[in-house]
Amino acid sequence: MKRQFILRAWGTRDFELDSRTAAALQASGLVRCELGARPGEYRLRADSYVGVASGTDWELRIDSHLDVSRLLFLLCYARDPTGWRETIAGFERDDDLLSSIAAGFASAAERALRGGVLRGYQRIEERTPVLRGRMQVSRQVARGGLATPVDVARDEYTEDIAENQMLLAAADSLGRLALTPPQTRRRLRRVMNSLDGASVAAGRQPRPVPRITRLNAHYRSALVLADIVLRQKSLDSRAGEVQSATFAFELHRVFEQFLFTAFRARATPQGVEVREQASGRYLDRERLLHLRPDFVFKRGGQCVAVADAKFKRLEGRLAGDAYQMLAYLLEFGPARGFLISAEGAVSGHAVLSAEKQIEVRPIDLALSPDQILGRVDELFGELSGAHGAEIHD
Repeated sequence: MKRQFILRAWGTRDFELDSRTAAALQASGLVRCELGARPGEYRLRADSYVGVASGTDWELRIDSHLDVSRLLFLLCYARDPTGWRETIAGFERDDDLLSSIAAGFASAAERALRGGVLRGYQRIEERTPVLRGRMQVSRQVARGGLATPVDVARDEYTEDIAENQMLLAAADSLGRLALTPPQTRRRLRRVMNSLDGASVAAGRQPRPVPRITRLNAHYRSALVLADIVLRQKSLDSRAGEVQSATFAFELHRVFEQFLFTAFRARATPQGVEVREQASGRYLDRERLLHLRPDFVFKRGGQCVAVADAKFKRLEGRLAGDAYQMLAYLLEFGPARGFLISAEGAVSGHAVLSAEKQIEVRPIDLALSPDQILGRVDELFGELSGAHGAEIHD
């Protein structure tokens, strides 16, 4: 039986380990492995990742204080702000993130494929001894005339299209993880068998989700979940001869992507520009102190606010977060900067020697999705000066 290690994000626990297991856990990327107080003891220290990893004789799980359903909402909304309700409605209730995503994806893929596998036209260019499609005349002439094989191009009506490639790659990735529940793995194998006309390797290539049309609308939820699966941290890591499989998400990044998607959905209809991770600005003339706020809000070309997402409790002393925000305000120019936290209390801090205000605005992620989005509406009103805007999600 595999030995299990369970921690909370940002938590620590001490374990008795051999050096090989300690190296494998370190290589998973989910924990830092430090020497403990006694011989043979190691301290596992988790950071902002949540997820699972497994090796030949061990399993590691990093949980979040967030309910799994709330984390799934943040992930799904960030990928599809208009169709997230349909996507999360298909999830089955599981205790851990991997089981929930794997079962949810299996259900969505099964529903998508119920009416048959989607087909479409794929551009094929090849060199063949048999003339099929349109001959590539310029290439053929460059090769010396009409000697075979012939360079041709054709549009083939096939199952090997982007939508099926993504579903197949996601099913294969989840199915290869040892921690995916056996019953879900069987469902994923059936999905893969239905998609045997698609290329799994092509589906793993980074690409945006195909544009949703009336032809592929029934694939929508499955594509969103496939995109989430294929964008997660890593499926393979290796330390020497020890290999592990990892499925994880960084909470900081999940929170930031959710906020950016939500702000952008509200900004565009109101003529507000939201930039994520704005770069190219410096605090010093020597251009050594680089500034990169999470969000910059502009109206009419003028910066009206800057904001940073903090997946942590912000209360009392803000330490380096406040100094970092002051640097942003000095360079970008607005009067107010916002620290958007996942926990904490509302507060405001007037800077003594400059006409700047640092605001702390928490979003309670334990609320329902609709309540969270309502809080985002209020916050966007402050950030953009557009209080009372009506938003429909």
